[in-house]
Amino acid sequence: MLACTETCTIFHRQYNPGTRLDDWQSQVLHGVSWYAKQGVTVSKDGLDSADTITIRVPVPAAPDGIIAVPGDLIVFGQINLADWQWDPFQFDTGVILQSRDFRPKLLEGLERYTVTATRDNRRGPSILHHYRIEGKA
Repeated sequence: MLACTETCTIFHRQYNPGTRLDDWQSQVLHGVSWYAKQGVTVSKDGLDSADTITIRVPVPAAPDGIIAVPGDLIVFGQINLADWQWDPFQFDTGVILQSRDFRPKLLEGLERYTVTATRDNRRGPSILHHYRIEGKA
């Protein structure tokens, strides 16, 4: 695979029934092929954005596989999930609580896409084995 020189971060959401909140997990992938395409579609309401992304992840870049599933978020570049978390202050006790409070809104302004499909292309010659992630802005 050619041009596998980019870095991206996947944000995977899982519901935690114990806390009744969403827990977020991130996976940074180095050495991927990132192809973004800008476009629009015409509807009765006017022009709608149709920006899409195709990412090819060589198996050596993700030896344990990828965590992306449709509905997850993917961002261009390396984003550390710990940098986007904070500890809320509980005023009645004066204690800082441990939190895993990540919100997708924090990623606004970054080049981000919603994953629409993932494919496992580990077939054929081993040099061509990769995962394919598709997304839409």
